[in-house]
Amino acid sequence: MTAAEQFIAAHGPLVVINLPDRTDRKAEFGQQLRRIGLSFDDPGLRVFAAIRPTEAAGFPTPGTRGCFLSHLAVLEQAMTAGEASVIICEDDCDFAPDITPACPG
Repeated sequence: MTAAEQFIAAHGPLVVINLPDRTDRKAEFGQQLRRIGLSFDDPGLRVFAAIRPTEAAGFPTPGTRGCFLSHLAVLEQAMTAGEASVIICEDDCDFAPDITPACPG
């Protein structure tokens, strides 16, 4: 098991929030994952199809609302699955330049 897989096993599944039509961002995040020894095929990793509302409904923008609703839905899924914790990343997350696959879990 790689260090990244050990980290996920210890801290919960890694969920990537991605708008389905943003395949470019998903591909870029796939490169970030490879840097730490993971891929979208890893069982501890899943992609959440981001929510894209058309109305702001009290939020500053529809995008802000979609971000909130997406994070909330991921947390609700984790609770329903009985997961004690979950690692949430958005598809535009960049890991620190000096991150290594051997980071301690």
